[in-house]
Amino acid sequence: MQHNKWKDNQILMMVSSYLKTKSVYGER
Repeated sequence: MQHNKWKDNQILMMVSSYLKTKSVYGER
């Protein structure tokens, strides 16, 4: 599972950035 850690990190970053954008454009 160690070889997938960088992938999980990338996904987490993408998800967090996506949620940020969604909240910025959707909360209004």
